[in-house]
Amino acid sequence: MYDRIIVPVDASASARLASRYGAMLARLLGGQLHLLHVRPQDPADFSDIPGNRTADTDADRLAGRETAREVLNAAREAAEHEAPGSIHEETIEDPSLAGDPASVIVESAGRETEPLVVIGSRGLDDLGKILFDSVSHKVLHRTNCPVAVVRADGAPSIPVSNIILAVDGSEHSERASDLAADVSRSADAPIQLLHVLPRRNHTQPDAEETEILARARARLGDLPAEVVEHRLTASHPAEAILVHASDSPAGTLIIMGRRGLGHLREHLVGGVSHRVVEGTPWPVILVN
Repeated sequence: MYDRIIVPVDASASARLASRYGAMLARLLGGQLHLLHVRPQDPADFSDIPGNRTADTDADRLAGRETAREVLNAAREAAEHEAPGSIHEETIEDPSLAGDPASVIVESAGRETEPLVVIGSRGLDDLGKILFDSVSHKVLHRTNCPVAVVRADGAPSIPVSNIILAVDGSEHSERASDLAADVSRSADAPIQLLHVLPRRNHTQPDAEETEILARARARLGDLPAEVVEHRLTASHPAEAILVHASDSPAGTLIIMGRRGLGHLREHLVGGVSHRVVEGTPWPVILVN
């Protein structure tokens, strides 16, 4: 389903974890792992003429090249724990002196037919809550392909032993179901199929809500592992998903559509999915 698993890498621990997780997903989904390092362009010294600077003679650029090699070597070493096969590596020099690696990552993903981006997140300190790791936040907003976010301070997540699939009947949700089924078949992992109902007085689901779970179950098809359906209630859908995920075992992966329908309409533009990403220690794949 996904022919290229793109993992943007730098020198951080979160990037090394993302490399390993991306390698595992490449193995499970049958795609090629692509390690991508975006190197900011070095500004010219005041005494230099920029047009005369070349990578072979400029000390700053030579040092940058060496750093890029070290970053990719560390990422490859982490990835080889999960996928010792072919790994594609690429370094792209960011043409912007200000530096915007997210744009380069999105552009790279846009050139592929069926990509999936796996990006590391540094966690949720107060500054991180505001910036949402900046690059990962921008990639989530700008790219049209699925994005997996892996937290460096998260819970043990390898191998995948449990999948939480949150559905709402949208097209994004249906594509998330397809991905969950592929991972489940390859990892032999059970699926917790969640549908969140709004809080209200009566407890019986209506026909539309019953149909949402039935359609999602049919979309999953025949799987080797168990599928357990859950109807949850909450004032905010993300709240119910996070509470359910908090009791999940090691190796949990959350998969969900990036935008919702029905009673989730008030939380469009990624509100639910971003709250889940920010609030859970588990890796999350958001599907467009």
